[in-house]
Amino acid sequence: MSGHEGFRRYAALLTGLVGLFFWWQSLNALSALRSITRRNELYYSEPIPNTQAERARDYAGSEQNVSGLWPTFWCQNLITCDGAFHTDDVICIQYLGEATALWPFSLCSGTYPVGPRQALISTGLAQELWGSDDVIGCTLRSGQSDDTAKVCGVFQSTIPMLCIWAESDTAFDHVMVCASDRTIAPDDFYTASREFAVQSGLGVPQAIGWHSALVLPIRLFCLFPVLVTGLCLLLVFGKRFPSVRHKGCREIVGWLLALVAAFLLPAFLEALPSWLIPGQWSNFSFWQSLLETLQSRWQEQLVFPGSVFLGWQKELLWKGVFCSITASVCLSIGLCLLPMEGHQE
Repeated sequence: MSGHEGFRRYAALLTGLVGLFFWWQSLNALSALRSITRRNELYYSEPIPNTQAERARDYAGSEQNVSGLWPTFWCQNLITCDGAFHTDDVICIQYLGEATALWPFSLCSGTYPVGPRQALISTGLAQELWGSDDVIGCTLRSGQSDDTAKVCGVFQSTIPMLCIWAESDTAFDHVMVCASDRTIAPDDFYTASREFAVQSGLGVPQAIGWHSALVLPIRLFCLFPVLVTGLCLLLVFGKRFPSVRHKGCREIVGWLLALVAAFLLPAFLEALPSWLIPGQWSNFSFWQSLLETLQSRWQEQLVFPGSVFLGWQKELLWKGVFCSITASVCLSIGLCLLPMEGHQE
């Protein structure tokens, strides 16, 4: 083996390892988003009083709720908090419902708030106020109202923020609707969320954060490195093994890629909403209605206000996409750098 071939082998190995690392990072980021793909976030321009939220929760627990959806109400404010060593401006989430349905972050220690005067805070806020993550039982004081709360749990996030149980006079502008039936299709889930809001007395929301639409890009970018690397593998075999002697290898790789594509196609189609798959592709009226639906959904997202949850979602999505594309490029380059000796007849 010449020195040039040895260098190419090491370069191919290093590039492949970098590609696998980025693919692993992509899978971690996109897997964290899977927990919110069966949730829809409803936004109302007018605040929802606590009494109206309680009536909606009573409806969700009644037999009239045939959809099986459950709401959690919340609002986001910026407040000043005092700790042992520091005072900081933090994002405060006041909620009514199930914290596990609302909170996308992993819990490091403690429990979720189950009543008033309890607070769930981020590790970033714990470090800011106390210089440690071991803050269960510490007293948190609000600078505006001088109210106090005991820290009952800590979650992993660098954002200085806290989550507390809403008081009786709290008004909400967001509703997180979760599906108890995990088999509901994304499009049906979107429609069911809107119908639940109307039937529960909340009214038609101004906008819906369509979290269920993330199913398709998550699946796509999780498998994107496999598809790109497989295609590159097929091209490399065709270039490095042009002889008839190795024709069988190229055919084997081609059949393997065809089987992978046939296996993945139903999974992609299953992730598509029903209004995106026409019964007849020659039905031109469908495409007009499809464009109108996409335009209305896009306009709906434009009026949706930014929140800490939406920012967290976008950050993870872009991280997963970037790592997936980087992994595809690195794995393909490593495959091309790998020296393969062809044979001539």
